[in-house]
This record gives sequence, structure tokens and C-alpha cells, in this order.
Amino acid sequence: MDEYIGLIIAAAIGALPGVLALIVQSKKRNAEIDCAEAEAAESYASVAKSYAAEVISLRKEINELRKELFETKKQVRDQDREIQDLRDWAERLVHQVQSLGSVPVEMRKVKRLRNEC
Repeated sequence: MDEYIGLIIAAAIGALPGVLALIVQSKKRNAEIDCAEAEAAESYASVAKSYAAEVISLRKEINELRKELFETKKQVRDQDREIQDLRDWAERLVHQVQSLGSVPVEMRKVKRLRNEC
């Protein structure tokens, strides 16, 4: 029986470098995987930062366009009011001219191009 114990010890000592090599190789592979994951995370973070910068830029542009739209709507409202004032004034003038026994001149419309806004 002592012979078997000696053989088992000899086999264990012989296998020890292989087991140690497997442990070292496993740790090395785990370290490589961790490194690859860290590089991937860094790459994703870089892409996320560039998207965030683009989103911020687009938000600024949207805010500027909103301000411009607000101002344009305000101008349109003001012009609509002025047009209504002019129509009211023209109607009163027509009535005044007719009440004096005259015929008012016809209104000329400006010719507009089809593609004109």
C-alpha cells in the first residue's frame, strides 16, 4: 500500500505544473476578457458622449427654431390685424364715396406667381 501512496504522490507532483499552468492560463484569459470588456465599455462611452453632444446641439437648434417660429407667428398675427384694419378702412371709404354720389375705383389685385408663398 505504501507503493500506491508513493505513486499517487508522484502523480500529483507530476500533475501539479499542469494544474498550475491551467490556473495561470485561466487567470490570463479572464484578464484578457476583462480588458476587452473595458475597451468595449470605453468605446461605447465615447459613442454615447458624441451622441449626447449632438443631442445638445440639436436641442439648441430646436430652441432657436422655436423662437423664430414664435416671432414669425407674431408677425403673421400683426399683419393679419393690419390687413383687417385696412379692409375696414377701405369699406368705410367705399361707403363714404358712395354716400357722396360717386363710384369708387375697383381694387387691383397683385398678380402672384404660382410658386410664390
